[in-house]
Amino acid sequence: MSKPASPPSPAHSSPSGFQDPHDIVMNAPVGIFSSTPEGRYISANMAQARMLGYDSPQELIEKVTDIASQVYCDPADREKFKKHLERQGEVVNQESRFRRRDGSVLWVSWSARAIRDSSGKTLYYQGFNLDITRNREMGKALQQSEQYYRAVFETSGAAQVIINEDTTIMRSNSRFQELSGYTGQDIDGKKSWTEFVDWQDLKRMKDYHYQRRHDQEKAPKLYEFRFVDRHGRKYNVLLNVDMIPGTTQSVASFIDLSARMEAEKSVREANQRLLAILNNINSLIYVADMDSHEVLFVNQYGRDNLGDIEGRKCWESIQSNQAGPCEFCTNSKLLDFQGKPRGVYRWEFKNTVNNKWFDCHDMAIRWTDGRMVRLEIAVDITGRKETEEKLRRHEGFLQAVFDSIQDGISVLDTELNIIRVNRVMKKWYSSMLPLEGKKCHVAYHGSSKKCGLCPSSRALKTGRLEFDEVPLVQKGIQTGVLELFAFPLVDQAGVCTGVVEYVRDITRRKQAEEEKEKLSAQLNQAQKMESVGMLAGGIAHDFNNLLHAMGGNLQLLEMNKPEGHPDKERLQTIQRSIDRASQLVRQLLLFSRKVEIRRKPLDLNQEIKETVKVLERSIPKMINIDLLLSPDLWTINADPVQVEQVLLNLGTNAADAMPEGGKMEIETRNLNLDNQLAPGLEPGPYVLMIFSDTGTGMDQKSLEQVFDPFFTTKEVGKGTGLGLASVYGAVKAHYGHIICRSEPGQGTSFSIYWPAFPEKVNQAWASDADACGKGGLETIMVVDDDLDIRELTAEALQSFGYNILMACSGEEALELFKEQGNRIELIVLDINMPGMGGHKCLARLLEIDPGVRVLISSGYSARDQAKGLEKSGASGFIGKPYQIKDLLIKIRDILDSGASYPAEGA
Repeated sequence: MSKPASPPSPAHSSPSGFQDPHDIVMNAPVGIFSSTPEGRYISANMAQARMLGYDSPQELIEKVTDIASQVYCDPADREKFKKHLERQGEVVNQESRFRRRDGSVLWVSWSARAIRDSSGKTLYYQGFNLDITRNREMGKALQQSEQYYRAVFETSGAAQVIINEDTTIMRSNSRFQELSGYTGQDIDGKKSWTEFVDWQDLKRMKDYHYQRRHDQEKAPKLYEFRFVDRHGRKYNVLLNVDMIPGTTQSVASFIDLSARMEAEKSVREANQRLLAILNNINSLIYVADMDSHEVLFVNQYGRDNLGDIEGRKCWESIQSNQAGPCEFCTNSKLLDFQGKPRGVYRWEFKNTVNNKWFDCHDMAIRWTDGRMVRLEIAVDITGRKETEEKLRRHEGFLQAVFDSIQDGISVLDTELNIIRVNRVMKKWYSSMLPLEGKKCHVAYHGSSKKCGLCPSSRALKTGRLEFDEVPLVQKGIQTGVLELFAFPLVDQAGVCTGVVEYVRDITRRKQAEEEKEKLSAQLNQAQKMESVGMLAGGIAHDFNNLLHAMGGNLQLLEMNKPEGHPDKERLQTIQRSIDRASQLVRQLLLFSRKVEIRRKPLDLNQEIKETVKVLERSIPKMINIDLLLSPDLWTINADPVQVEQVLLNLGTNAADAMPEGGKMEIETRNLNLDNQLAPGLEPGPYVLMIFSDTGTGMDQKSLEQVFDPFFTTKEVGKGTGLGLASVYGAVKAHYGHIICRSEPGQGTSFSIYWPAFPEKVNQAWASDADACGKGGLETIMVVDDDLDIRELTAEALQSFGYNILMACSGEEALELFKEQGNRIELIVLDINMPGMGGHKCLARLLEIDPGVRVLISSGYSARDQAKGLEKSGASGFIGKPYQIKDLLIKIRDILDSGASYPAEGA
């Protein structure tokens, strides 16, 4: 096998004295190398060796036996390098991560070509490497700055766009996308701002747009116009617009936007092969005599930009005919006191001829004829400098935008130290200036300890946007309320580096909401009373008649059953349900007229157990109900009908939220509240009832309206929205308090605080004695248009010895009374009948016989009837549905005492 050909020696025509370009290559400040396809270095210069951490090229060649594993951080990059060279023959300005001898990592831009023999076989590679680690770090810094300001931009809470001179919207934030109805993909770079302006304002806006770019001082920065969204809706918008310094772009702020920063271009071109490599490096490389300043060599880049300057003085050819050596000449910095080279001297310089910036690498080397010369590689960094300048201008621009936002913005680090604030924060907390460097709880709340419910602390822990309302504290006094959004700043590695606080003063809004809530409560109460009253009045009579007919028949059946009969308990259960229904109708009537609730000492545990029996019969079987009831629960003072209604409404709502099944849980326990829990809830003993379910839950918006009348999350036709409003009203009427907690997918929990008696109360419950009122032998006329009720009442009274006459209307009752009035001792008269009705019938009966005794029967409440009947001469009132025993007692009382109509509540 023949030995691989050695890399050819560089050759180039040059002035006298330039005998061997090999010295230029070996002493160049950029890495130059040749290597085999198998991965060994054949040759390298000193810069290549030092770049990789070796003391000499010879040490590099000996120690590195596998370039892929010893030099490349990722060996796959070496394979890509080889494949690219095999296909194209050369590679220019590719970037990879290299590993130094000590393990440290650097970024390298490499260029190379494949050297082949006459048959096309690759003999070796030639190329050069340039350390670009500093440029990469600059790009990373710019990217971090972009992330920082974009986070501020996205949390500003206002619509904002950046506009080109040709009216194209180059960028829009999420708030502007919401306002316009388009997505960012629809807008950015595609839409003109003129598409969102009403035609009546368009000419004026275009004039401002033109004026702003040609006479900026005359163009208004703040004005109104009519904004048109995607659907043609128009909005009056206050626009704050100004030019971005140094550009032809403007920022239109409805409030805030930060433009994306362009990535820095920092790759410098270079080429391969000894002289070809030097000639193709995209940087100025030249050699000048350190005594005479004569240019001995210049690469192709230098010739293209400066002409053929070899043989001329560097200060007159490169610096445009200066009269003598440059004041900033680096010759004195390149040699030590013994006249030996010190190494590479790096400096930056702006050429006044072409106004370009250069990153210069100078070093002294020994020329082939023995004299000392200066080798300089000057890399054009104009782009980087422009980027740095843009960054500085952009920083100023973003600070101006930052300060123009009319809400407070505060940027904190992970230790809650204030990094930056806008003008609004400085205005609010002027007594604590400067704010930067202080802990947020010290500057904003005057406290040496962290706030207990700090949303910024939560955002740092959760990595999510957190929200809360916090007090506005100025000079140690709370002067208002702030709405605070805490947005975490997360870097590319997913590490939280700080938090942006966006703060809005909502003091006036909170005051307005409180006033609105008061007015709304009053209006809702009035509307509820009116609508419920109309509804109750319309159905109460007929519904009570039905309940009365059912209840009366059940009572007759029960009377005929001896004690211990298997049907007696079932009949009593049905009768209790009918009694409950009767009480609910009565309660509806009372509620509509805001009469006093009938409270009494109540065992809440027992009420829950009874209501659960009803719920279990009405909800789907796949829903379980668990009871966690405290055995020593205090007694509460409550209306049992309303307590049952609260439980039924909560249970029905919970069942609707669990269509696929789930679990309800009802818990009770005693509580002593030392501090006020809510407005109107005094400290003291309470019984806490927690009613929770595992249903679908509610979002924050629904949770805020959960107790509003007529608000419902159910489908149309599946709910009136009155259930929870009624629950809220019942709890408040008992001087209690209710709190709802819910999250989507996490179920819902209602906590109800009932005022309690800490000690057990002796409860004098009404006895359910079986004994009914006494019967008699008197003649009684029953007047009712309902056949079932008429016959039921007659049968019941006859069973107790009374003689019964029946009439189906007021007209028939009058005729019967005229005929047999001398033997009729009491009339049971229904007030609501067709024809002349009960009122007129009563009046006519009294005209015929002023001493007639009439017991009024009605499905309406006693309070309704009392106002009209207490002066009418009626002897009494009994509301439907009623118990047979109550009717017997009432009849006996009137017959035995000759009582006139009693006072309300009798």
